[in-house]
Amino acid sequence: MFGMHCLKRAAWSQVNRAALVTLSLLSASPSLFAQRPLCNQLPLADRDRARTAGLCRDVAPIIDVAPRLPDSPLPPTVPSTASSLTVPNVVGQSFDEARGRLTRFSVQRSYRAAAEPGGTVLAQTPMAPATLMAGAAVTLVLSDGSLVRVPRVTNININDARQRLLKDLDLKAQPVVVTSDLRVGTVIEQQPAEGTLVKRGGVVRLQVSAGQEGPELIDVPNVVGLPFDRAKARLQRFAVERAERPRSPATVAPNSAPDGQVIDQTPRAASRAVVGSVILLTVAIAPRAAVEVFEMPSIVGRSYADASRLLAEFKVNRIDVENAAPRGQIISQTPAAGSTLMVGDAVALQISAGASVAPPAPASSNSATPVADAAKGGAASGVLAGVLGISAAVVLGLIVGALVMRQLLLRRRAITAADDAITSLTPHGLTSVDILLEDEPKDRSTDAPLDAEQPTLEQSGEEHDRNKDPGP
Repeated sequence: MFGMHCLKRAAWSQVNRAALVTLSLLSASPSLFAQRPLCNQLPLADRDRARTAGLCRDVAPIIDVAPRLPDSPLPPTVPSTASSLTVPNVVGQSFDEARGRLTRFSVQRSYRAAAEPGGTVLAQTPMAPATLMAGAAVTLVLSDGSLVRVPRVTNININDARQRLLKDLDLKAQPVVVTSDLRVGTVIEQQPAEGTLVKRGGVVRLQVSAGQEGPELIDVPNVVGLPFDRAKARLQRFAVERAERPRSPATVAPNSAPDGQVIDQTPRAASRAVVGSVILLTVAIAPRAAVEVFEMPSIVGRSYADASRLLAEFKVNRIDVENAAPRGQIISQTPAAGSTLMVGDAVALQISAGASVAPPAPASSNSATPVADAAKGGAASGVLAGVLGISAAVVLGLIVGALVMRQLLLRRRAITAADDAITSLTPHGLTSVDILLEDEPKDRSTDAPLDAEQPTLEQSGEEHDRNKDPGP
């Protein structure tokens, strides 16, 4: 009995020891648990004992000893509205394709010199995948297709170089003959270099080998960094031509070359060139302002405040008209949507001032556009004002003429009345002129006293009547 009791205690001690080992392993980190060997990889005799002691692991752990974290709440979802739209990426597409994908937005465009085919979208603002309201403005920068990349034409014959530059690029070759060990007619150097973007139809300077024997050659001096006038003076034995290169405002450094300074020369300094050959000097000039072209958006039906924000680049003329539309709503625009405009162009907007008290007159079926009617109304108002002004001038002239005629008639009547009064006082058969011109009597003595009594006019008249009509 005592022996059986000792065996039981020994068995329970091994079980307790195995349990303690198992608990210690279970409390260990998951990394240590994962580093134990697989139980099916141990010998069959040791597999059960190792599994009991926790010294191996099955293919899949039975107990998950990693602490379980509480479930994290999901991020709040942003409620989307029906008018919020995602701007697609249209860079690299043609303008027609881009506009077809941006039908829910107001598309504006500007052009930039580039080598991509004309109308290709180079950039867009805002970039995808921005979220905008329906009708918001999306600006597209398009290529005007005016630039081409210069191909490589060195180490080939000048005739082949001309054909390669002219084909599909419209570039012109300008050869400069220099002495070289290469074969006569071989292109030694080109300017601009291969891959440079230049204007379509531009000039590419080529140094062409003239062989070892040729005309008189002299060294080409270095004139880079000099003003153009001083550089030209140092190149008196050559034919100097000038090329201008505008600087890009985005790449101009504070210490960049000033305007009029030579920044490149062809042929290079220290090379030998024929006397009288062409030396091309590239001169830096100020950057040229870019001309932006925009597309007129559709703003009919929107408020005047929204239109003012969309048309901030243009000169907006507001025309208030009576209309059944809500007050402040745009009912007409000129030019129409999709028209091409430049910065500062005029845009006419007809704004509803609300319905009038009297019912509006029916519009004619062949009436012109509202802006055209407004223009015709303004022209008619100007003509009417001119006619009224002329009429007023004519009436005023008639009034002044009538007053002058009246004054002349009154004066004539006064003169006539005075003449009648004088005639009534003169003798019959005589006029006042006759009396005034009458000669002195022959029998009047020259020594008659001055204070002698002279007959009055009435007396003379009575005496004349007596002489003419003697009594019985």
